[in-house]
Amino acid sequence: DPLFVINVEADGRFVVEQINRAHEMGVGLKLADIRGRAVTEVLPPEVAARVVDSYRHTVATGEIYQYREVYTLRGEPQHWDTTLVPLRDSEGRVVKVLGSSRNVTAQVVAEEALRQSQKMEAMGQLTGGVAHDFNNLLTPIMGALDRLHHKALGDERDRRLIAGAL
Repeated sequence: DPLFVINVEADGRFVVEQINRAHEMGVGLKLADIRGRAVTEVLPPEVAARVVDSYRHTVATGEIYQYREVYTLRGEPQHWDTTLVPLRDSEGRVVKVLGSSRNVTAQVVAEEALRQSQKMEAMGQLTGGVAHDFNNLLTPIMGALDRLHHKALGDERDRRLIAGAL
């Protein structure tokens, strides 16, 4: 799993301390390029704002925070399940945020495809049922029209209407 460690600075900034290889590959950033830099300097502004809000939430509550978020990274929407764990110093102040993120985009896409497939299957069953019921309604009508046609009842106009209905 992609793992990361973020320092919580006294001035309220969140600074990258560590990311593992899986996280480098997932977000497309190298540790050597981002270590010691604020998250707001490393990520696109709209992504950084949401990430920082999650870190602030973790610091404020002092509790483990789990969430799913959609980020646009490298031009594509990506779904990430993230867990943030606050780490405290001896005085009880949150000084680091440990995180684990998993890119679940493939799973989300597969789940959506399955939902669409299930919708189509339900629609097929519904239309098949309607067609079957319609056929059940038409069968006695066709039988009655056929009987009238063979008996040659009515005048010429009636016989043309019966033949047309058949």
